[in-house]
Amino acid sequence: MTMAQMWAVIGIMATAFAAMIRYSHRAMTETGKTLTTQVAGLRNEMNARFDAVNIKFEAVDHRFDAVAHRFDAVDQRFDRLEARFEKLETHVATLDRDVHALSIKVMGGDRSAEE
Repeated sequence: MTMAQMWAVIGIMATAFAAMIRYSHRAMTETGKTLTTQVAGLRNEMNARFDAVNIKFEAVDHRFDAVAHRFDAVDQRFDRLEARFEKLETHVATLDRDVHALSIKVMGGDRSAEE
């Protein structure tokens, strides 16, 4: 091989190596961009799903708040009902005492001592 042929082979090899490096770089860059785009798409999709789940949890939280409010209202009603029963018990006890006093006056004497 002559010197010119050797330089021609070296030039062809260098050109081939440069072309392979450029092609590899371009392929990796495009793959990187594609991966970046796909990851960004997945991130957006995941964020959208997390937002949807968050909205559902907020709706459930509002429902629990509504149920808690209803329970508070029922508890207040029971408190009022209990107060009314206590008042009724007081009235019945007072009425019982009055009836007992009247029966002593009408019948004469203490009826509780006979029982």
